[in-house]
Amino acid sequence: MIYPKKNQSGQALLIVLLIMAVSLTIGLSVISSSVTDISLSGKSDDSARAFSAAEAGIEEGLVTGNSTGVLPIGETGATYQTATVNLGAGQTAFAFPGEYRIDQIQTFWLASYNSTNGTYTKVYDRTKLRVVWGNPNGTDNPALEATIYYKDGSDYKVGRFALDPNPAATDYFCQPNSTNCPATVSNFSTGGETVDGKDFKYGATLDLSGFRNGGTKYLLFARLRVLYSASAQVLGAVAVSGTGTSNFPSQGIKISAVGQSGSATRKVEVKRLLPAPPSFLDYTVYSEGGLVHQ
Repeated sequence: MIYPKKNQSGQALLIVLLIMAVSLTIGLSVISSSVTDISLSGKSDDSARAFSAAEAGIEEGLVTGNSTGVLPIGETGATYQTATVNLGAGQTAFAFPGEYRIDQIQTFWLASYNSTNGTYTKVYDRTKLRVVWGNPNGTDNPALEATIYYKDGSDYKVGRFALDPNPAATDYFCQPNSTNCPATVSNFSTGGETVDGKDFKYGATLDLSGFRNGGTKYLLFARLRVLYSASAQVLGAVAVSGTGTSNFPSQGIKISAVGQSGSATRKVEVKRLLPAPPSFLDYTVYSEGGLVHQ
């Protein structure tokens, strides 16, 4: 008996089509992965260039001290735009950026200082100032020393306040509801309060009327020093009603820089406080006319 031959051409075609489909799938996967990698690499490069551009804007702002608009960076296609604003100027409440340990004294300006000719311009004329300090969730009970610098005629002088919220302290500092507090300290609070967007654990109002008279005697700045604390603390100040109505002068500048490269945008922000006298001068004040100790 003779059997007819089977036609196997259809099976071969099917196998070829399957091989082509698998190859095409693998090829498309490789291409897609390559395209994705290239896209991610491009975005990563744009992001790095945008961040570098923002940093360049910060550097420019620190050098010039003002807004510089939109500037290109070489031939990279990246640009940056900076904006500079005064910190604390015209405000009635100011919180220092960051936190400070006992060896980091902070200066709060009450007058405007011209670094070019070394002169002060009277700004804050109120008779009272509230100082606030301490992390509200901290376990420490930090004390605060507030040193007020003022000008009396041609002489520079200081007045000091020592505040300790710890009821067990025996350092003779002013304490809440204590007879150790002079009449120049009031509203010593331990209940916490919010100032300029920050929470503080303690606050006290200082009477500065003895350091200014509206004439030749006027306030320059306050130096705030944290005492008896193992951890860093927040600091701030509030303008309090009394004689005088002026608000705070500038305490420094805030520089914001936005870098742009391709579709990537990055923003960097820096706060820089005004230069302050070195801390070793806190206990040595000299007259304007020479090295005459006051």
